[in-house]
Amino acid sequence: MGKIIAIAAPKGKVGKSTTAINLSAAFALSGKKTLLIDLDPAGACASGLGYSKKEVENNIFDNMKFNISLRPYVLNTRIKNLRFLRIRRLPYLNEQKLEEITTNEQILKNVLSPEAPSYDYIIMDCPPHHKGTINAALITADTVLIPIILANYSNAVVIRMIEQLINVREKFNSELNIAGILLTMFDFNNNTDLEIRKELFKSYPLYILDTYIPKSTAVSKAFNSKEPLVINNPDDIAAKAYFKLAEELSKGLY
Repeated sequence: MGKIIAIAAPKGKVGKSTTAINLSAAFALSGKKTLLIDLDPAGACASGLGYSKKEVENNIFDNMKFNISLRPYVLNTRIKNLRFLRIRRLPYLNEQKLEEITTNEQILKNVLSPEAPSYDYIIMDCPPHHKGTINAALITADTVLIPIILANYSNAVVIRMIEQLINVREKFNSELNIAGILLTMFDFNNNTDLEIRKELFKSYPLYILDTYIPKSTAVSKAFNSKEPLVINNPDDIAAKAYFKLAEELSKGLY
């Protein structure tokens, strides 16, 4: 049975989609059958893998049926062992009821669970501001990876994410775990980054991952080239960190 990892944080611009793309590609390059699912309406994963808007258009949930097969909508990528699926929207009755979990939010689990045995890893890139979509991913996932940049609000973002995770775990998914908190765009030469990392480690010593993703201009260059960084520039420091991340998570998830 494949491990389902939700990559989620209630804050944008923290390297969430970049992590989803490169972690998925790193798993695939190591020989693991991997499915990357883009749940973010912005479609950054699709863009980062070089898909055109037409290629990823679909109406998976337009008919509101709960017995949908995702298989016809899954796309091959140019990377061996990596497949891709974009889900533009999930069919919620009311996305604005942020504190409520509706039965519709379990539709993702219903349609994804049959696909899990076909993969070693399924990675879900969640949107930062759609709490209902994040709930759906957390209900479906085995574990959650929380990317965060080091800033004054970092601790508050982690607290919000963990509170949401606990709510879902208590009501719908008792097996849900935290894969770890991933520090992204980390500047080893910045004293502020080092100090905030120290404070986060005090608060979450069991969850801060050993791997950090260092700040690198190669990340945006790879995205503009429509390729994962781990393929576009595998010798870059951030690319090496994503390979290390895949190794660390693979050891922790089994």
